[in-house]
Amino acid sequence: MKLGLTYKGDQGLVKLVAYYGDESTTGYEACQQVAYDLTAGTGDWTTTEVDLSASAGKILYAIGLQVESSKDVTGYQVNLGRLTLTEQERAALHGPASVTLDEIFVPGRLHRRGQSVLDPGGGSRLV
Repeated sequence: MKLGLTYKGDQGLVKLVAYYGDESTTGYEACQQVAYDLTAGTGDWTTTEVDLSASAGKILYAIGLQVESSKDVTGYQVNLGRLTLTEQERAALHGPASVTLDEIFVPGRLHRRGQSVLDPGGGSRLV
């Protein structure tokens, strides 16, 4: 399982925190917390995915963010975009290598010979 986060403006201070437990867990304070480092952003939107497979079999109770700095920080802001939780890798979808059009339908024009078309007066006729 992978956990992904898209963010901007983090200055390398943010960690993604997963809260794990089991059926006997009664609250967040009883959860095991695992912090995952995020890639420091460059000013643009950055997406980081972390692999949660080491915690397979545990229940993911919550997802959080941890912001820490060894220095005083003023005016700090981080923008959060997309948060994803995926169970498996999916093959990339690819479109066809090429497309050939046998015919382009333009409303109001007749079709090619040998085709049945609707007649505006009702019914259909062979062209």
